[in-house]
Amino acid sequence: MVIFVEPLGKPYVHLSVVKSLLYAELNKDITDEVLFISSLDYFNSIPEVFRSRLQFKEIKVSNSSIHNIFEIVFMIISAFYTNWRKRNIKVYLLFSKSYSNIILKFLSFIFLSKSKRLYVLLHGELQNVTLKGSKSLWLDGFFQRFLYWIDTKFYSNLRFVVISEFVFERLKDCLGYKPTNFISIDLPYLYDENKDIKTDKKSSFIISTVGVNSSKKKSFLLNDIANHFEDKIVSGALKLCTSGRNDDVIFSELIDTPNMENIYLLSPEEYANRIQTSDILIFFNDDSYNLISSGSYFDCINFQKPILAMRSEQWEYNFKQFGIIGYLCNDIDEMYCHLESALNDNNFLDLFNKNLIDAQNSSSIMNRIPYLMSKFY
Repeated sequence: MVIFVEPLGKPYVHLSVVKSLLYAELNKDITDEVLFISSLDYFNSIPEVFRSRLQFKEIKVSNSSIHNIFEIVFMIISAFYTNWRKRNIKVYLLFSKSYSNIILKFLSFIFLSKSKRLYVLLHGELQNVTLKGSKSLWLDGFFQRFLYWIDTKFYSNLRFVVISEFVFERLKDCLGYKPTNFISIDLPYLYDENKDIKTDKKSSFIISTVGVNSSKKKSFLLNDIANHFEDKIVSGALKLCTSGRNDDVIFSELIDTPNMENIYLLSPEEYANRIQTSDILIFFNDDSYNLISSGSYFDCINFQKPILAMRSEQWEYNFKQFGIIGYLCNDIDEMYCHLESALNDNNFLDLFNKNLIDAQNSSSIMNRIPYLMSKFY
C-alpha cells in the first residue's frame, strides 16, 4: 500500500512533484492501493486523472504551528497503525516541520521495519540550515542540523528526500559531512501532453518571471528591466509580467502582475496561460539561493520557452545535466544586451528550440518510472 500525506499544503503547492510521484506509483508494473490524505481543497487541486484512481481521506488543517507539529506525527502514526496488517506500506510525507521530523525519527525505530517505510520530502526549508534570517528561521535551521547529525548515528527506514542532486551536494558542503538515510534525486517530470503552445503573432514581446517572486530571488531586478526599457513598454513593443505570487517585492506600474487577492498560488490554468503567452522567461536568483530546488527550469521545458537568467551554480548544473535552454548572464547589463537582440531579431531565440525538445525527452518521467521507483525501494 502507498499513502501520500499532505498535512499543511495549500492548493497547488509542490504539485509538480506530487504529480510525478503519483504518476510513477499508479503506472508501475505492479500497482499498489494508493491512499491520499490531505485537506479537501488540496486534494481537489490534483488533476482529476489522478483523483479518480485514488482513495481519499480528508483532514482539517490547523493554523496553529504547535498543533501542526503534533498533528503531523499523529497522522503518520495513524497511517501506519490503521494499515498495519498490510504486507508493505510506503508513506510519502509531502510537507513537514523540522520539529515533527525529530519526533518521527525517534519513533521510526519503533514503528518502521523493512516492509514499512516513510519518505519525508524536504523543500525550501533546507535553506534554513545556513542559520541566516529571522529568529524562527534560525531555530528551524538549528533543529534541522541537530536532526541530520543525529540521523547519521542510526539507520532507520525513515528517509529524507532532497528533490535535486545539486541541492544535496550543496547541503553536504553546508553541513560539512554526508548525511545518511537521505535520498537525492533529480525528479523526472510529468510534462503536459497535448498542451496548447501559443504561437500567435503578437504586437508585444513578452517577458515573464516564473513562480513565486521574492527579495530572496532578487525579483526586484525586474524593475530595473522596466526602467531600462520604459520607452518600449510605453510604446507597446515590450510587456513585462509576473506569473506567480509576490512575497515582498514592490513592482513598478510598468509591470503586469496577476490579482492574487485571497489566493496563495495561481491555478494551473492561469499560471499556464501567463507562461504560454510569454516569449522568454526571466530569473534573477543567484548562488545565495542554492539550497532550494526549483521546478521552474522544468516549467520552462514544459512550455518550450527559452530563459534568461543570472548565472548561478544551480542553473549551470541544470544546463549541463539536461540542456542549454537559454542564456546565463553575469550581470544586469548583459541581460539588457540579450533583450535588445531579442527585440530586434525575431529569430534570436530559435536556436534553443531543439534543446528544449531534447531536454523534455531526457527529463520526462514517461520512460523513467523504474529509475524513480528504485529510489523509493
